[in-house]
Amino acid sequence: MSDRITLGFNVLMIAYLSALGFFKFAFSGSIRTVPFEGLILTTLLDLVRYLVVLVISTWFLREFWFRLVSPMFRIRPVEFQEAMAILLMLAVVSR
Repeated sequence: MSDRITLGFNVLMIAYLSALGFFKFAFSGSIRTVPFEGLILTTLLDLVRYLVVLVISTWFLREFWFRLVSPMFRIRPVEFQEAMAILLMLAVVSR
């Protein structure tokens, strides 16, 4: 068993955040005013947009850590999956 963060962990975190967002929207009462086709289309577009922003932000965090934090404090550089997990955990905490 590996002690590293895997893609499966990050996929589960994304699914958890998606479920939180869906239930928040479903129980807000706004779901009645949106047609079903529009809901499916906007959900897919939002998911693609979220994933693109997540990958770009993960890359920035990893580069920031590698170029600034790691040399200053003699900490090992983070990998891409670890940087993504940091961002996803921050998203969970901020909810």
